[in-house]
Amino acid sequence: MPNTGSRPHAVIVTGGASGIGLATTERLLASGWRVAAFDRDQTAIAKLRNMHGDKVRADVLDVTDEQAVEATVKSVATAFGRLDGVVNSAGIGIDIHVLDTSVSQFRNVLDINVTGTFIVGRT
Repeated sequence: MPNTGSRPHAVIVTGGASGIGLATTERLLASGWRVAAFDRDQTAIAKLRNMHGDKVRADVLDVTDEQAVEATVKSVATAFGRLDGVVNSAGIGIDIHVLDTSVSQFRNVLDINVTGTFIVGRT
């Protein structure tokens, strides 16, 4: 999307430091967007900061932490002066046969992939 206003478009990308989230972060940055990329992986966030410097806001965030998500979204909107979108890319998978998957493992997948998307989306 081309920039039609006085400030570049601004977006949050969850899971923004690896996989599809990282590819999305990089594409948006290349297109002139201001990007706040969040991931719970500290090493991946550090690597993203090293790759893009101050072109990206990259911080550790657990999308299942409702209070942290709310504070982070407010902080981004204030810092960027606007928030035009959210890409909910945070997610995990487990490579375990369903019969060997514990309830806590299954709940963790649901918490991140479903509940986390809900929390970020409604904030």
